[in-house]
Amino acid sequence: MHRINNIEGAFRSRAVATHQVVSGSMIGKRDQLIGQVHRIDHRLEEIKHVKNVIERDIRGEFGGMLERLKGSEGIKLAVLQHEISHLQRDIDKINDIVNVVNELTGEKGDPIDFLLRSRHLTETIEFTVAKPFKTTIDVVPYDLPRELGEQREKIEKTKVVQDILAMKDKVIFELIKKYKTEEEKVAAEMNKAAQEEIDEWSK
Repeated sequence: MHRINNIEGAFRSRAVATHQVVSGSMIGKRDQLIGQVHRIDHRLEEIKHVKNVIERDIRGEFGGMLERLKGSEGIKLAVLQHEISHLQRDIDKINDIVNVVNELTGEKGDPIDFLLRSRHLTETIEFTVAKPFKTTIDVVPYDLPRELGEQREKIEKTKVVQDILAMKDKVIFELIKKYKTEEEKVAAEMNKAAQEEIDEWSK
C-alpha cells in the first residue's frame, strides 16, 4: 500500500511538472513555428502575385523572358517550401510529444510507464524547445527578373539614335544642296564676268 502511494505521488508530481513544461514552453514554441509558417505562406502569395503582374506584361511578347521568370519563381518557391517542410516537421514533433504526454498522464495512462519514460520525455521537450529556427524570410519577390522594362528601354534608346541619325542625314543633305546652289551661283558669276571681259576685248 505504501509503495502504491509513493508511485501515485511520484506520478502526480511528475505529471504536473511535465504538463507545466508542455504548457509553458512547448505550446509557445509550436505557436511561434505556426506563426512563421503563416508568414512564409503570406510571402509565397506575395511572390505569386508579383510574378503574375509581371507575367501579364510579358505574355505574348517575349517567350524567353517568361521562361526565365518562371525559373526564378520556381527557385524561390522551392526554397520557401523547403523551409516550411522543416518547420512543419518540428510542429508535428511537438504535436506528437503533446499527444504522448496527454496519453500517458490521462485517465487511461499507466503511471509506471509514464515514470519510466518521463526522463526521456523531459529531455526531448527541452531539446525541442531549445532547437533554434530561422525567423527571417530571406527570399523576396522584388528581385524577380523584369527584362521587359529593360527591353523597352533599349528599344526607346534605339529609336532616339535613329531619330538623331535621320536628323543628321537631313542636315547633310541640306548642306550639300546649299553647297551646289552656291557653286552654281559662283560659276554663273564667273561666266558672266568672263563674257563681259570678252565683250570688252571685242570692242
